[in-house]
Amino acid sequence: MQQAQALAQQINAEGYQASTLPLLEIQPIELSSPFYAANTLIFVSANAAIFGLNQIEAAAVDLANTRLLAIGPATQTEIAKHGFVADAAESGFRSEELLDKLKSEGQVSPEFSLVCGEGGREFLEQGLREMGAQVNRLEVYRRISAEGVDSGLKELNQRDLPDLISLMNEESLNIFENAICRLGLEGWKNIPVVVSSSRIEKTAKDLGFIQVFCQTDPTESALIEFLTQFSN
Repeated sequence: MQQAQALAQQINAEGYQASTLPLLEIQPIELSSPFYAANTLIFVSANAAIFGLNQIEAAAVDLANTRLLAIGPATQTEIAKHGFVADAAESGFRSEELLDKLKSEGQVSPEFSLVCGEGGREFLEQGLREMGAQVNRLEVYRRISAEGVDSGLKELNQRDLPDLISLMNEESLNIFENAICRLGLEGWKNIPVVVSSSRIEKTAKDLGFIQVFCQTDPTESALIEFLTQFSN
């Protein structure tokens, strides 16, 4: 929620009018003890680093000879707060780019541990297995539907409808679409939607959203640049 509010403030500072609708809440998950950590750890998000590294270090796992991989610069930043350096794809912030990076290196690590949320990242896990690696999951958080989604959407519906909706993950998309259907607000599906991957783009179209844009760079600056192009 804090990240969304900060982004909304930046968008407003650019002369646009941004509203937020919290769709997800993050709950930490405690790892079972003992757990297995491979010699290559992939942190799939900033939340994975926030909720995962403390538990991994508390379990006295020696990371000195462990390769750390991160998806996105925000994840790298959280890892750096613990004094570690994580590799990432040179461009792109998705599972696809990280898989491409690993393939380009030629020799793939035989084992990976995904530090991740409950469910999700099946594409990354499957891609690693197809490369011949063994993969285990260290699930350190879960996403649940936020309270007040329906009331928040009703309030937004009483104002001027937005010109664009940003939904950066599939869980948010599904929660938002379910709320639209519950409240009989199918007209919201006519509003253009921006998403963060071609997979989410397909899901949005399958759910009946009419106009969907794929913005693969999820950084705040890239989204603001997209808004500028969109408004023009």
